Amino acid sequence: MGFRQIARLVLLTVFLALHSGCALWQKPSVAPRPAANWATIPGQVRYRDAHRAIIADVTLRKGSSAREFSLEVNKAGLILLQLDRAETVGWARGPLAHRPFSGLVDSAPPHLREWFQETTAALEKSRPAPGTGIQFRLER
Repeated sequence: MGFRQIARLVLLTVFLALHSGCALWQKPSVAPRPAANWATIPGQVRYRDAHRAIIADVTLRKGSSAREFSLEVNKAGLILLQLDRAETVGWARGPLAHRPFSGLVDSAPPHLREWFQETTAALEKSRPAPGTGIQFRLER
């Protein structure tokens, strides 16, 4: 093996190690799946923003706390929003999310932060924040 081949091999190894190492510090991009012992709560949600107003079905799966849940909003079989939260980390996808999100709930785009906050409030059975345009009616 010549010097050039060894140099290429070393550079390739360093590049791959550095490039794949970045993934070690990234936040998880896939939400955890609800456990078998999570409570399932069906209901409806009314959502209103500057462009639309909808009433849709919702399936809410609640973990051990109000800060651990999986929310699915669907209309006529189409999933409009899939929202998952595990304490301080959240995930969102679907047309109402505008674009997929994963990261800290506090750093979510404002419209998704409202969804996280209102879902947590609905699970805690507390009053929703005024003016968000999100209203849950859950069957308990």
